[in-house]
Order: sequence, then structure tokens, then C-alpha cells
Amino acid sequence: MGIVASDEHKILVFVSRKNLADTLAKRLQSEGFKANVMHGGKSQESRLNTLEDFRNGKVKLLVTTDVMGRGLDIPGISHVVIFDMGDIEDYVHRIGRTARGPYGKGHALTFFEYDKKWPNLPRQLLEVLETSGQEDGFTPMYRYAEHRTVGVLVGWQGGN
Repeated sequence: MGIVASDEHKILVFVSRKNLADTLAKRLQSEGFKANVMHGGKSQESRLNTLEDFRNGKVKLLVTTDVMGRGLDIPGISHVVIFDMGDIEDYVHRIGRTARGPYGKGHALTFFEYDKKWPNLPRQLLEVLETSGQEDGFTPMYRYAEHRTVGVLVGWQGGN
């Protein structure tokens, strides 16, 4: 459980669908993680309570949809996991949730699968990382031209 068991880390996991968020959060909870879920299908009261639990550290791992992607400033998020990447704008906003804590740097782990809907996504992701100078620590498991299967990318988000 390493990072997730540590009181120093908060992890935000982005998924594309509410039902996937619910399923993943339940699975993580059943494995003993201090996890919860937040998405637009939850009541406002439930979302506010979950957000407060995440802010104060009662919840260490929050699975969410884009309801957390923009506009919320939660200090102390050390890791962002993009479980199923959509477009490049979503990526930029989602990883922007990290590196706001006392440690200066945050970590982003991105999973994506080649999809005809986003054929340029791997190239765009590499360009964003290279342009922003964040390729240090970046490890593509598959380069976009050679493989059209599952790709996993790890990027580092610098601090402010």
C-alpha cells in the first residue's frame, strides 16, 4: 500500500464515467484503501462531505470524474492518476490538480488506449510534455507510431 498508506500523500484518480468511478472506489475500499468517490451523480451534500474528507486527510484516495478536473484547489495532492485518458485538454487540467502541496512536485500517471476517436493523442501528449519541459522522469512504455495497443505514460508535474 506504500504511498497510499502514507499520511503525507493524497491521490486523485480521474475516470471518464460515473459507474467506473463507483466500481473502482468500491474495489479500492475492499482492498483496504482509505478511498471514496465523487461525481455528478452524487448529491451536493455528499460531494461536499467527500471533498472535506479528502481535504482533511480522512480520505487519501479520491476517485472522481471531471467534477474535480477544474476550478477546485486542493492543497497536498501528491499524485494524480488518469485512469482512462480522453483528450489533451482534459489531461492538462487533470494533472494541474497536483504539485500544489508542500512538496513542490507532484506525480502524474496516465493510462490510455489507442482509440480511433483520438488517433493523435499520443503525439499530442508527447508535445505537451516536451513543450512544458516535463519530459524529465517521463517514461513512455510504447511510442505512438510503433504500437497501437495499450500505452502507459508517466509524467512529472513541476511545482509552482
